[in-house]
Amino acid sequence: MDPVAIIFTSFSFLMLGAVSLLFWQAPIIGYPGHIYLKVLCSFLFVAAGIACLIYLFSKEKGNLQPIEKKLAVLTIVGLSFGLLGDLFLDVANIKGNGFFLFGLGCFVLAHIFYLVLLFSGYRLSFWDLIVFVLLFGGGVLIGKFVLQLHLGGMTVPCILYAAVISAMLTRALSFLWAGSSSLPGAYSWVFLAGALLFFVSDAILVVMMFGGQSAPWMEKVNAYTYFYGQLLIAFTPALLTLSKTVPAQ
Repeated sequence: MDPVAIIFTSFSFLMLGAVSLLFWQAPIIGYPGHIYLKVLCSFLFVAAGIACLIYLFSKEKGNLQPIEKKLAVLTIVGLSFGLLGDLFLDVANIKGNGFFLFGLGCFVLAHIFYLVLLFSGYRLSFWDLIVFVLLFGGGVLIGKFVLQLHLGGMTVPCILYAAVISAMLTRALSFLWAGSSSLPGAYSWVFLAGALLFFVSDAILVVMMFGGQSAPWMEKVNAYTYFYGQLLIAFTPALLTLSKTVPAQ
């Protein structure tokens, strides 16, 4: 079995078990246990990214291109800020909104590092602007007039975060469309899948926090889409060992 498949399969099952344990045991353990379990889930996607990074450097050794090194390292940095963001948001459940802002700031930084990654070797295009306006503008309009979200004092931070994650998803789409002879085709597809899951997770979280709607199924979908979105992104460094794509015509 290919080592890439072994790494991904192993961490997928570990993540499935950890997130399932989070929902089954959290009501029994209480808040401290809940935080420990969520940090464990977050640690898993960081550990997966590090495992993929080690595999990439051990297999390619002196054959790595500068852009491949940059993509791999930026991925780990982004994942690490995601871990910190999760920790602050969990503490915010106990200590208050001050820690929520720290968590939000960490996620903004995570997406900024993902954005820097996705801009590597590619320029901003007219279609990037169109897609961004549709994602961000459409999201704001739906939030205000359809979901009737009540952001209160969190309006500016939430709008800023929505802009950053919309830009990240836009660039993930553009990264796939542009194509590259220097990167495997699977890399762009998997990163886009991770970005989409991340986006869906945040959309559900916003509805739960500011839309007055919450249900067990929403909490589960929010958690699974988030953790598996991050896991897919963490897996991308290992995909740099695959054969490259055919240059776009």
